[in-house]
Amino acid sequence: MPSGWPWGWRPSQWPSPSKTEPYPVAGVPTAPSTATFVKDTAQTDMFEIQSGKLAGQRGNPATRKLATQLVKDHQKTTAELKGLIAMGAVKASLPKELSTGEELMLTKLTNLQGDQFSATYVNDMENVHTQAISEFNSYAQAGDNSVLKEWAARTLPTLKRHRDMAGAMDMPH
Repeated sequence: MPSGWPWGWRPSQWPSPSKTEPYPVAGVPTAPSTATFVKDTAQTDMFEIQSGKLAGQRGNPATRKLATQLVKDHQKTTAELKGLIAMGAVKASLPKELSTGEELMLTKLTNLQGDQFSATYVNDMENVHTQAISEFNSYAQAGDNSVLKEWAARTLPTLKRHRDMAGAMDMPH
């Protein structure tokens, strides 16, 4: 094993972040693949619609108001994404199920009531939107499908507004 190289590996043996993607360059945004972006976006929309409908039944009045807006907006983004795929502008398939993490969050919400439900739901919405903003921003800057990049850029302000709405809610802990 040659000395001087970290962990005894030569640079050509260092693990790459992905088998198909080169190392990220500092300061240059990396975007998820189109298929990953579509899958993540569709699953997040499904989660927000399903959890929002639950919040409409279990949340306090402020939580219900937030949930109503999120359900409406995410039904719209789901329809837009389906339209881009249907017209052939985006070549990807839509998932039919939530991600494991979103399934766990939804299961947790179904077991909560009252203030505990509202606080958890609002916290989840702030976190989910923060994650979505990061992914949408990355795709809008460096995605490989120009139509989807434009859509991601147009959708970002709505996601930021959702995150800010959730973040501004004063919830008991």
